Amino acid sequence: MTNAKIAQTLNNAQGAYGLRLDGLSTSLLVSPVPASWTRVTLTQDPDTSPAERSTYSDDAIDLSYESGWGVSLRRKTGTMTFQVRRRVPDDELVHPLLAPAAMHFAAWLGHAAFHGGAFVRDGRAFGVLAERSHGKSTTLARLAVSGIPVLVDDALVVDNGTALAGPRCIDLRPEAVSDDSLESVRGDGRRRLRLPPIEPSYPLGGVFVLRWDHRLSIDSLAPSERLIALARHCRPEVGRTPALLELSRLPVWRVQRPRDPACLDDVCDRLLEAALT
Repeated sequence: MTNAKIAQTLNNAQGAYGLRLDGLSTSLLVSPVPASWTRVTLTQDPDTSPAERSTYSDDAIDLSYESGWGVSLRRKTGTMTFQVRRRVPDDELVHPLLAPAAMHFAAWLGHAAFHGGAFVRDGRAFGVLAERSHGKSTTLARLAVSGIPVLVDDALVVDNGTALAGPRCIDLRPEAVSDDSLESVRGDGRRRLRLPPIEPSYPLGGVFVLRWDHRLSIDSLAPSERLIALARHCRPEVGRTPALLELSRLPVWRVQRPRDPACLDDVCDRLLEAALT
């Protein structure tokens, strides 16, 4: 971190997704964050069952998931209470459980929040958006392994045109991993690539939207197409804030590419090339 960034941080304050997270003791996935980030306290409640269904209001949200866990968000008190079957390690709380809850807090704060990630190129962040199983994490992991800083995977939160850092890892499906040394997490369902520390925020320079196709192409979207492309990756229940209109003024590229892993290096080269234009 630069001296200016260090001067903005609180002693021992750590967080992700634009939130200062209290209630953690051992997570290695959070980073030092600025004092200006909203403070939220995380707790676990294994004795309480999740709500029967997800409910939403201006100050209280209760999320319930088919896998058997849930989380209660309270805006005024700045709390997230996770209903889990058993207490989980802090790292598991930070990733993957935190992301959906953080996206709702982002909406409360007027930020834009997407199912996506971002990498850093020449001092600017570039978003990478995709539907599930469309290769977002695999692409970001390849960039990370090649030495390109990855700001976030899983949930891209943007505040006033600034992309905010997420947990310092990328979790990959086993079939997408060629490195046997990566640790197994999430019930052996993912392989975790640890990411190095990074500054908590970067100005957003543009957004790439990934799609599968039979050939590789990158096309710059017209202004009339950008808002539609961005909104498709912003969860409706999070709210499509006015921030989307601001983001639609930035460059947005449609990236179509084959599923063949042998093309991944070419895809990453094209992303980096476009980010420099």
